[in-house]
Amino acid sequence: MVTIDGKNFKTKKAAYEFVKEKIYTIGECEIRKHTPNAHEFEFFTQLVKFKLHDETVNIKTFILFKTIRTGSTIHLKVLFKDGTEKLISWRDCSRRTHTKKNSIDEAMRNAIAPHAHQYRLDNYISLKCVLCESIENPQVDHINSFYNIKNAFFENNKITHPTRFDTNMFGSSVFKPDDIEFESLWVKHHNSTAKYQILCRNCNIRKGN
Repeated sequence: MVTIDGKNFKTKKAAYEFVKEKIYTIGECEIRKHTPNAHEFEFFTQLVKFKLHDETVNIKTFILFKTIRTGSTIHLKVLFKDGTEKLISWRDCSRRTHTKKNSIDEAMRNAIAPHAHQYRLDNYISLKCVLCESIENPQVDHINSFYNIKNAFFENNKITHPTRFDTNMFGSSVFKPDDIEFESLWVKHHNSTAKYQILCRNCNIRKGN
């Protein structure tokens, strides 16, 4: 059982859906303690305590924001009193789980993100799901899966992949400057192979499952 905001949820999925609805209802904004949205400040303080523990006493501001690259997805960032900041997965906090990172996959996905984003820009007029024709939450999907492209890359290039990575503003793994040769080889292979389609979030999830 998961307890969030004084409510008990029998499943992690139910807790996640509750938090998701609340976050998307609030929308993009900054939340501080001594403001009209003080209740939301307390809500997020308790939510992120799962990951931050005692660090929550030093929280100054919560920021809910979107980015061009991730479309309608809302992210949660925490600003501390000392000026530092940290991106927090509200999904993990709602489900009380720690997502296992596959750093090489993250770095490879981030390396080819500009290519996928350009496809989105080139097709912005017709961002409609090819399966159900929904225009809600359009996402760029690999027709030939990312993992098939990645596996073919390693089969055709007998090279050792990097094991140490930098992180971007989302706390996601990216290649270090020293690995530019590997990154360039991967990006060239991917961009010459990848074909995309637009799927709504629900159809993309069903395809993945």
